Amino acid sequence: FNQRLKTNLFYKTFSQSNELIQPKWSGAVGNSELGMDTVYASVQSSGYGISVSYKISNKAYILASAEKAIRMPNAGELFGNAAENITATSSLRPEHSNNINLGFNVGPFQKNGHSISLNTNFFYRLTNDMIRLNTIDDLSETNEYANFESIQSYGFDAELNYNIRNR
Repeated sequence: FNQRLKTNLFYKTFSQSNELIQPKWSGAVGNSELGMDTVYASVQSSGYGISVSYKISNKAYILASAEKAIRMPNAGELFGNAAENITATSSLRPEHSNNINLGFNVGPFQKNGHSISLNTNFFYRLTNDMIRLNTIDDLSETNEYANFESIQSYGFDAELNYNIRNR
């Protein structure tokens, strides 16, 4: 392909260990004691993918990629925030998604100090165990983060860049 084709293969591995210590009341009403409850969680996961670009001309490229992506739960999702009525959720699993992208870039085209370029992308995502905020109790307005089974999304995005006199 005379150096027009570029390929990138990648592999990612993730490991996360968490320890949640929170107060816990035990015993009968009027004779209860405050203790500490400790929950341990450990998660390992991996992802991989490929990206390819093909240079049609000096100002036009076709881009494609496919990936098995991972997003680990963050501290706020795992440990909650009592001030915002978000309870801890130590059982969260990582998000896993299969992503496919196909797009093209053209430009920049320049004339009289101005330039314009266009980037587009079509995408498809199938996400399993998506982490989202979930309402536990409407009355007390208590929430927690939870894994949702499967979310599918697809779409198109485009970016048009115009520079006035190279500013």
